[in-house]
Amino acid sequence: MSHAKTTRIFDTGIRPAHTDAPGVELRHAPALLRRPLEFDARQARRLLRERCHIVFYSRFAVGVVLDRDIIDEPARHRYWAVGQKTADVLRERLDIEVDVPTREHFDDLRRMLSNCDEPLPIVAFGLLGTHRDLSDPARHWSVDFETFAVYESAPRRADELLESFNDFRPHWLTVTSSRGAEAVADAIGIDRLRDLQTSGALEIAAIGPSTAKTLEELGLSADLVPEIPDRDALVTEISHHPTPNT
Repeated sequence: MSHAKTTRIFDTGIRPAHTDAPGVELRHAPALLRRPLEFDARQARRLLRERCHIVFYSRFAVGVVLDRDIIDEPARHRYWAVGQKTADVLRERLDIEVDVPTREHFDDLRRMLSNCDEPLPIVAFGLLGTHRDLSDPARHWSVDFETFAVYESAPRRADELLESFNDFRPHWLTVTSSRGAEAVADAIGIDRLRDLQTSGALEIAAIGPSTAKTLEELGLSADLVPEIPDRDALVTEISHHPTPNT
């Protein structure tokens, strides 16, 4: 592999990544687009009349829920977020404390919640179609648990993504979710991506182990998986790697 003056990174995450790393050209081309969903706000308000553990899986979920005025007394509850950035949005908007797992993984959040010494009902807000289940601590405490899907993501038009990829000719491709990996594979083509990886012209970075597993199931591989699933840190870490051959 050879070094190049500029490393071109094709960022397919829903939110754009940012980096101050020198020698990096970043193009944001989201593979998925988000939109809020109608959900049972009346049921959510009913559950939140009493003190609960409230769990948010993303910053977007925070925005959808708070814009609907679901939480009328923020100080009443205890809050949890999968990642630090989601927690930061909660702190900024509600001025409350938020628990965050050190490794910023859902499994770690579930372990922290299971070991919590405050048995309260659990109310979670997140993305439609994800498989994040907090029923174990709820059963352990004999409390209620309910998840509300408050937004969804749908694949971007495949021709738009492919055109942007062809025009940019990236050295690296980032995927930040399993659904995003599937959308990228559909738009660009698994065979082509595999050929580019095999020839050393392209490397793929996955935001976390679950996304890397999806890539493997698609017949591709993750050349880089960061310890902490942070988009900006992922791009910075890529900048420290040799640029693939082109």
